Amino acid sequence: MSSFNVITRSQLCRELNCHRDSIKRWVKECGFPEPLPGPMREPIFDRDAVEAWIRGSEHSVLEGGSK
Repeated sequence: MSSFNVITRSQLCRELNCHRDSIKRWVKECGFPEPLPGPMREPIFDRDAVEAWIRGSEHSVLEGGSK
């Protein structure tokens, strides 16, 4: 049995201090990882992929940028 390292959109919003619309915009415009497929009401994301995106040098979005 494999375990997944996932995070919900609500958890991401709390941890990154952002609005859910920001996450949607980052997916469309900034290469943020897509939500994982599934029937869940709330999108879930691969935490490792999200952390890799955050560490990426080109992602100044989290530093108060307009995106």
